[in-house]
Amino acid sequence: MTETRDTKPRFPSIEQQPGLRDQVRDALEDMIVARELAPGTRLQESALAASLNVSRNPVREALTMLARDGWVDLRPRLGAVVHAPTDKEIRDYFELRAVLQSFAARRAAELVGPEDVASLRRVCRDGRDAVERGDFAAASQRNADFHEMVGLLADNAMLAQTLEVMKKRLLWYFRPVVQRRGLDSWAEHERIVDAIERGDGETAATLMQAHTDATGAVYPYHGEGTAPVAGDGETMEAVR
Repeated sequence: MTETRDTKPRFPSIEQQPGLRDQVRDALEDMIVARELAPGTRLQESALAASLNVSRNPVREALTMLARDGWVDLRPRLGAVVHAPTDKEIRDYFELRAVLQSFAARRAAELVGPEDVASLRRVCRDGRDAVERGDFAAASQRNADFHEMVGLLADNAMLAQTLEVMKKRLLWYFRPVVQRRGLDSWAEHERIVDAIERGDGETAATLMQAHTDATGAVYPYHGEGTAPVAGDGETMEAVR
């Protein structure tokens, strides 16, 4: 299964209207999460402004916001660069996620009904189908949907809010490993659903812990951080 994709990022055209800074920020964040802007990519204000059809001011403001949220690094003399996650960041994220998702799986096993289980199985089928046809962007989204659904089934508002905050990071971190995890990830999801359906919270939690650990273990540490230039189509094509 091989994923094909254009080498040149497709920048959306932003309409000039109030809230422009937020539109630019959201557009760039979406491109970072989807890895259309890879870790280490230089984000030049003038090139981005031209690609997004906006002036430089909202781009500058958006980059400041993205830096505050950890998506972008502002480096002396180099400027804005898409953040490349460190080994520790990845470990910290998956350690916390394993705790939260294991709790969610245990609680979900106590609370779910037949319709909930059917919905989980439907997401699993969709995710498996996406992997089999080589649509790894869709598989990554279905993975996030599955974990979000388990979190919601735990019926804990604070947990759901916390997982929602972590969702985009999950999409960002999972994107490089979705092909390597492949159908194994969905087989693990299905076993988790089996345990939830039986009402076996302890097994569901144990399986979720192992599943989250397995995803964190295959993350390509040290493999990120090259420096293409966003908005420069020729440069982007040359480095990819």
